[in-house]
Amino acid sequence: MNFPGLDWVTKTIKPNASYKAIHLQFLNMLCKHNLHRMVTEPTYIYGNTLDLICLSNTLTTDPQMW
Repeated sequence: MNFPGLDWVTKTIKPNASYKAIHLQFLNMLCKHNLHRMVTEPTYIYGNTLDLICLSNTLTTDPQMW
């Protein structure tokens, strides 16, 4: 699923977003599970970020998980 209506910096839904309810459910799930987006730069030739990789703080800071 693509979430172009999410403002990843402010973690809010953009006013012009389509399917706001789905965006809100996804954002709530990320917050509930303390997940953070890892890909922050465009990954597509036309400037879109198509890859969504989310990790929790626990996974990124616990050396035993490496």
